[in-house]
Amino acid sequence: SQANSLRNMVFGHYPQINASIVTKLFFAAIVISISTKSIHSLKTSPPLARSDQIIDFASSQGITLTITTLGPAYRAIAKSSHLADLDNDDEDDAWNKNILGYCEGFIRPVGSILHLDKMEVYSTMTRRARKANGKFKGGGTQFGVGLLLGNLCLRHGIDNGCKFAEFLAIDDAEYQHKRLVRYYKALGLKEVRYVGEDIKDIPDRMVWGGCGTLMKAELDFLLAKWTPEFITEDGSVRITAKKD
Repeated sequence: SQANSLRNMVFGHYPQINASIVTKLFFAAIVISISTKSIHSLKTSPPLARSDQIIDFASSQGITLTITTLGPAYRAIAKSSHLADLDNDDEDDAWNKNILGYCEGFIRPVGSILHLDKMEVYSTMTRRARKANGKFKGGGTQFGVGLLLGNLCLRHGIDNGCKFAEFLAIDDAEYQHKRLVRYYKALGLKEVRYVGEDIKDIPDRMVWGGCGTLMKAELDFLLAKWTPEFITEDGSVRITAKKD
């Protein structure tokens, strides 16, 4: 038969070698090849972006990033680098201080969790920054100022021993709630459960202050996902935005 003919062609000159041995050697070679590639990829993967690297990248995009702490609480603020603070007391604080956005929360005392309580980016301020400086691109990434603020907070969590980040997409308006869930899923967080009005959800409502979709992700995973936006493969801070 054709099968026997093929077998004789392959093994006819080496009768001491059977098909079983050759098959095992073949698959062993594949495993070694895959393992070698995996080790190589681990060696060449850039380290996670540090706080100073994220801040330096933001500076190259016309944004001044700062983070302050008070006990377990933290607050990251993004300001326009090319606009001077105003002294007009009639305007609100964000307008006076050129604040583009902020992110705040706290480190939970148990569970190694970075609690992301609130993030807000002021679209009116980003438009004002663009108008004042034609080179301002909104933060240098597809998610703009919010990505810079979020990753600076993620780095803060890692530096303080946190393993996970949690965020509640507040459900106080259906459209806004769905928008928040889509946004944070795109950032890399996963839906855990919906925190509703049931008795079993009382502890979560006390922690978060309302109902909504609880989302969670590993800090290392999130920062690894976005590190290439801030630094190159050799660990240098990008001076221009990453091009896909």
